Amino acid sequence: TYTVKVTSAYCTETENQVISAVLPELVNAPSATDLGICFQGTATLNATSEYRNGSFRWYDVTNGTAALSSSNPLVLNNLVGNRTVFVAYQKTTGITTCETPRKTVNVTVNPQLVISDQPQNVTKCDGNTANFTATITNATSYQWQRKLSDGNFEDISGETDENLRISSIGNSINPHLTKYRLIATSGTCSVTTDEVTLFVNSKDENLDSQTACFGANVTFSVPVTTGTIQSYEWQKRTGSSGSFEEIIGANSKDLILSNISLVEDNTYYRCRLIFNNGDGSTCVITTDDGRLTIGEVELSLTKEGAKCFGETTGSITATASGSSGYEYQLNGGTFQSSNEFESLLAGTYTVNVKDGNGCTATGNIIISEPSTLALVASSS
Repeated sequence: TYTVKVTSAYCTETENQVISAVLPELVNAPSATDLGICFQGTATLNATSEYRNGSFRWYDVTNGTAALSSSNPLVLNNLVGNRTVFVAYQKTTGITTCETPRKTVNVTVNPQLVISDQPQNVTKCDGNTANFTATITNATSYQWQRKLSDGNFEDISGETDENLRISSIGNSINPHLTKYRLIATSGTCSVTTDEVTLFVNSKDENLDSQTACFGANVTFSVPVTTGTIQSYEWQKRTGSSGSFEEIIGANSKDLILSNISLVEDNTYYRCRLIFNNGDGSTCVITTDDGRLTIGEVELSLTKEGAKCFGETTGSITATASGSSGYEYQLNGGTFQSSNEFESLLAGTYTVNVKDGNGCTATGNIIISEPSTLALVASSS
C-alpha cells in the first residue's frame, strides 16, 4: 500500500493506493531482419517475439507513442529511398500497457536501374557484322539473350557487357528475324531492354546460266531476295577468268540482251545488289555468275536427183553441226530424227533443222530430173 500526499500552501490532500500485482518486465526486443529491395519496390517486414498474448507496434522514431502500424508484417510500398523503422512488442493488462525495447529495422533501396539508350533494330547484308548496344546506369552485370523465330529467349554465352557484336550474320545461329534483348542487374534487381530484331538482306538463289540461239533475245533476272534493294549494277566478263566490268546503263532488276551474236558466247554475267539498311547506310551482295552459251546450227544439204522424168526417186541428205540433238523437217512437215528424205519428186525443197536447245537453221535445195524421153518412129 502506498500513500500519496499533495500539499499546496496550507492545503494538504492524502490518498492511499494499493498495488495488487507487478506485471512481468518485457526485457527483450522483437527480432526482425534488415531488407534490401529494388527501386520503387515493396518491403515486407516481419517481426517475431518470445512473448505472447500481445501485439507488435511499428514506429518511425525511436521514441514517441504514435505508432506507424500495428500490423505484422509491415508492408511499405513504392520505396524510392532507404527507410528505417522500429518495432516493439506490447502487452496490456487492465489499464496497464507494457512494451519491449524497440528493434531498429533498416530497408536499403538499391539504386534505380535506368535504361537511357535502348538497343535498335539492325539491318545488314548476309555475312556482315551486326552491333547492338544499350546504355543502363547503376547496373553491375549484363546478359544478352537471343530468340529464334521458333524458340524462346536464351542466354548468349560470353555476351556480358552493354555491347553485342555478331559476326557472319545470316547463318543458322543468327538468321534473319532473330530477336535480341539485354538484361541488366544490380544485386537482386534487374531490368530488361526492349526486344530488337536482326534483319538480314540476302539472295535466296543463284543467277541461272542460260543457253540461247544466235540472234535471240536473252533475259537475266536477279534471283529472289530478302531486303530492300536500292539499286542494281550489272557486270560482265568474257571467259571463265579475268575481271568483271560494269555494263553501263544496266541498272534494273532484269538484264535484257537483244539479238545476241556469237561474240557474246561464253560470257559471264552477275549483278551487284545494293541494299538500303534503313539507317542511311547500304550494304552490297553480289550474285553468283551466270554463263551465257550461244548456240548456232549450221546446215548443209546434198541431193540425189530423180533417175527418170516424173519418178519419185530423188533424195536429200541434211548434215547439221554446231551443237547436238538434231531433228529435221521437210517443207513444213513433221520433224524427224533421221537426216535423210527419200522418194522425192523433182522440185524445190526447204529443209529445217533444230537442235536440243531449239536453235534452228534453214536450207533450200532443188532436186532435178532428166528430160522426158521422146520416141521417134521411122520407116525403112
